[in-house]
Order: sequence, then C-alpha cells, then structure tokens
Amino acid sequence: MDDFEVPFLDNKKNPWYRAVLCESELWSCIANLTMTAVGAVVLALPQCLADTGWALGVFLLFFFAYLSDRSLVFLVRCGDYVREDDYEKLAERLIGAKGKWLFRVSLCLLLFAALCSLLIIIGDMAIKDLQYIGVHNAWYVERWFLTAMAMMMVYPLTLANHLHQLLSPAMDVDDRTPAPGPESFHIASKTLLALPVIPMAFCCQFNVMPMHRELSPQNRDHIFPVIHLTIFGLALPLYILFAFIPYNFIGPDVPSDFLQAWEDNVVIFVARFSIAVVNLLKVPLVILPLRTVLCDALFPKSGWSGLSTPVACLVMAILNGAIAGAAILLGDLATVLELAGSTTGVLICFVFPGLFYIYLSSPEGPKSSRWEAWMMTITGAAVGIASFTVTVMGM
Repeated sequence: MDDFEVPFLDNKKNPWYRAVLCESELWSCIANLTMTAVGAVVLALPQCLADTGWALGVFLLFFFAYLSDRSLVFLVRCGDYVREDDYEKLAERLIGAKGKWLFRVSLCLLLFAALCSLLIIIGDMAIKDLQYIGVHNAWYVERWFLTAMAMMMVYPLTLANHLHQLLSPAMDVDDRTPAPGPESFHIASKTLLALPVIPMAFCCQFNVMPMHRELSPQNRDHIFPVIHLTIFGLALPLYILFAFIPYNFIGPDVPSDFLQAWEDNVVIFVARFSIAVVNLLKVPLVILPLRTVLCDALFPKSGWSGLSTPVACLVMAILNGAIAGAAILLGDLATVLELAGSTTGVLICFVFPGLFYIYLSSPEGPKSSRWEAWMMTITGAAVGIASFTVTVMGM
C-alpha cells in the first residue's frame, strides 16, 4: 500500500484552469472541511484548559491535531488503495458486516449527539442575544421556537445531494480547588473528561472521503495539503485562540460556555451571534453524513439518491424534527456528549482509521506511518476507556 500513489497533476499543463477553477474548488473543500470540524466544541475548550492547565491543554491540542491530521490522511490513503470513497463501505470492506454495523451505529450516535449540541448552542446564543436587546418573556424567545426556526432555516440545505452543493463561508463535576489565576498544569479526575472533548474539536473524519470523491480528478492529489491546511492552518490556531484567551481572563472557574461568564456588551453580543451563525451553517454539513447512513440502512436498494423528491422531503422532515425534538427535550447534553466522545468519537476519529491503515499497509513499508497508526489506535482506545469510566462514575 505504501507504494500506491495518485498521479500528480502536471503544473505545466492548463495553467489557467489550474489557477482559477482548481484553486476555487480546493478552497471550497477547505472551507467545508473546516466548517465540519469547527463548531460547538469551541465553547468548551477554555474549560478543558481549566481541567488540564494551559500548558498541558495547549500540548493536547497540538497532539490531537497531529493525530487527527494523520487519521484523515490514513482514511484517504486506505480508500484510494481499495477503491472505496465512503467510510462505511471501507469499514465493511476491511472488517466485514459486523464492522459495518458497528461503524454505522457509532457514526449515527456521534452525529446525532453533535447535531443536538449544535442546536442547543444556537438556542443558548439566540436567547441571550434577544435578552440583551430587551426581549424578555415572549413565546418567540423560548428554546422550542428558536430551535424549530433554526431547523426550518437549514431544511432546504439538508436536501442537497452532495457536499459541494452546500454554501460554504462558506455534567459539570467540579473537583478543583479554585486557583487565583491560570495554571500551567492541573491533574485531577476531571482532567480525563477533557481528553475526549479536545479530539472532538477536529472531528471531520466522516466527511473527508466524500469530499475527496467530489473533487475533480485534477485536484484529488491535493487533498493532503487541504487536510494539513484545515487542521494546522485554520482549526488549530482558532482553537488555541478561543481556548487560551477566555481561560486567561476568567481563570480556572471558566464555565463550559465561557460567554456566560462575561458581562453583556456589544462585543459579546456580536460574538454570540457569530457563533450561532457558524453552528447554524454547520448543521447541514453534519446532517448529510447522518442522512446517508440512515438511508442506506432503511432503504438498502436505493439509498438517498434513489428516493423520490416527496419521500426525500418527508425523510428529512422527520429526521430534522427528531433532532430538534431531542435538543429541546434534553436541553443539557454535557454528559451525553462526554459519553459519545469517549465511545463513538474515539472509534470514528482514531481507532478505525489506525486499524485500517495497519491492516492494509505492508510491514516492509515505512515504519514511521505504521508506528503512527499504532499510536493512534492505542491512544484512542486508552482515552476512550479512561474518560468513559470517569464519566460513568460521576453520573
């Protein structure tokens, strides 16, 4: 497998096409992949630094960014090698029907929890902003109405057949003793709860293979620079900024939604509005993979692409309604997300990609990549077991 290569585009051919059409497609792919990765986890990162200390927290951000980057690369390489461009089909091809269903259930739970968290964040931000401008005790400030309106706004986008059709910009258990200021290192049982949250900040593994498939042949070999730029050039600096600045100003007692700790003003109003918009734009990017997996399970002969327009609209109305209903009824998904991150999250992000690469790569190939795959698999399993245990014990 390590000898497998996709032919590189000759830089001397079609320079105008390469400079204009190819670059616009690549930037669209970068935007979509970034939007998939960046979301509600941003608000929880300052508390992760409080749980770990800023030095250890920043180190973990770099470490999991590196593992996530390699995970995305491994998935694309494995897909190219066996000629599969879908994560679920790749799992079925390599580990059989049981692996397919394990992946399918894991991905559905992960995406459903992620969508619920996005809607909860959107509702929280909208309620606070409406209250800031003087709107109180009105029925249209209730969470149920704002959540329903958010899903209605993105409903047309959830009917898109392909990712490139989307518009791209495109349980709090406190066992700490409050410190007078930010700490460099903080080790406690709560530290383990931060471990599955940080890698979830880079979770876009379920979209990278479809995005690679939808790139034009001239651009498919550039998916690896797209991955590197998305993870290290955009997501990681953004996360460090959003994690460190609130933690530095608020200190170890920063809440899971750091905007709640600052006094309302115009800047906070704009920040809340921006976060709500970003999360709203992310909903279609997350719901499309969930839709695909569910339709493949419910309609194995046709899948999503074989559904008639009325049936497709009905399916998406039911799915959107179920997600909105869960977000409204549950309200606080902290414990659910911790469980999802420590189980399905680590499976999707690290364990499966690492095992796939180990299975397909040649023992005579580069040892560094195999060591990375082993490290990814073992780290994912260890983080999942430890954080899952602490979460269950704290329930």
